[in-house]
Amino acid sequence: MTNTVLTAENISYLDQLSESSFELKKGFTTLMGPSGSGKSTCAMLLVGALKLSSGKVSYLSDTGTTSLNIYPETNSWVKKIQLESAQNRRVKRHIIRYCGYVAQTPELPRGMTVKDYIYNVRTAAGNKLDVRYLDWLLNKLGIAKNMDKIAASQSGGEQQRTAVAFALANKPSLFIADEPNASLDTKSGKEVLELTRSLADNGMSVLWITHTPEHQDYADNKLYAENGVVYE
Repeated sequence: MTNTVLTAENISYLDQLSESSFELKKGFTTLMGPSGSGKSTCAMLLVGALKLSSGKVSYLSDTGTTSLNIYPETNSWVKKIQLESAQNRRVKRHIIRYCGYVAQTPELPRGMTVKDYIYNVRTAAGNKLDVRYLDWLLNKLGIAKNMDKIAASQSGGEQQRTAVAFALANKPSLFIADEPNASLDTKSGKEVLELTRSLADNGMSVLWITHTPEHQDYADNKLYAENGVVYE
């Protein structure tokens, strides 16, 4: 058994993130740093939402073997077509199956109800949802009453909590949350933080991105970002 969820080796992205190396451990990890320090860029690289300029991200299984590698783009157009499309498919499948990701400002689909967004989209890739768990989760997040509302028509805080519910719906092995409290009031923000901490206590790995020092009180492990570099 390994205590490491993923490793980042000299990863970078344009001028937004310089070469950064770190290990993400199991449990609740905070990534803390000021605005503009590279935190969000790092998160998007880890989930394949941005393409690496250099380096490598490796996801590890419980036995310590590599379950997924994410590499930079190649300069060859032939290889770009042949290899990167295959890598993109692998990354997408892995992230959908094993990871939950909440962006700092999530964009919910227009014209889709909360219920359709969470239940239908989350099961489209073959994921099976635990209905009892999901009912519990929706009630904990205070959006169970909103199932028939258009997701994007909710208040900013409700949209944020809906995005959290979507990310957590299939009990991901890893939850990456990029300042999920940004549009929440103090009470709701603390509730989401404590909910996430409880999920980490029950086996889910969490990367909680923040610029709030008090959030580190919840952490088992700590990462830092400064001047475009993420480090342990």
